[in-house]
Amino acid sequence: MNLPQIKDELFRWFFSVFRNYRFNHFPQKCSISLSPKHRYYDGSWLLKRSTPDQHRIINYLCTQELNVKEILHVGIGNSDLGKLLATKAQSIDGITVVEAEVDYAISLNIPNYQSYLINKYSIDTLSLNTKYDYIIDNNLSSYACCIAHFEQMMKQYLVLLKPNGKIITDSLGLQYFWNGFGLTLPQLKIWEQPLAFKAILIDKYIIEITKVENIEK
Repeated sequence: MNLPQIKDELFRWFFSVFRNYRFNHFPQKCSISLSPKHRYYDGSWLLKRSTPDQHRIINYLCTQELNVKEILHVGIGNSDLGKLLATKAQSIDGITVVEAEVDYAISLNIPNYQSYLINKYSIDTLSLNTKYDYIIDNNLSSYACCIAHFEQMMKQYLVLLKPNGKIITDSLGLQYFWNGFGLTLPQLKIWEQPLAFKAILIDKYIIEITKVENIEK
């Protein structure tokens, strides 16, 4: 093993230890009633390149039949997903807490692509009044203020999904954390029974979280 590989392995080990500490010691609940005014994010991605995990999700969606699919993209950033997939899907709605990202998405004037200023952890998410085939979120828990709001968000995502609809995420993006906590797939699966979904790794990185009506005990 050469020096760069050793450094990479050490970084991954330290990251996994700290991520697990965050997960195990994160606050169970808080007193905050979230709204778009509460900004849990690491800055605007409008002028940044899409991350590798976001590209993997886009590439995965390109292999799917999207012409009759309705998609919700959480965290639109530079609108790469909208630019590349809006003409292939029936519709794409995007949400963000960054006003400049909304303004940019609107300025693109792409058919079937709409954007909204909504915090994914707030009840405002349900104001979209649409049922989706796919919800795209490459880092589900990374900005959570507490476990309770993360669970609230997941419940709202499932309400917004059509029967057998899917949340698409990425195993590396899932582990990312900023204000919140990162998750591994086994940790995410803790919520399968109480929230009624199935989470599976379908290739090296992509995770499908499928809404189900009944889960066998």
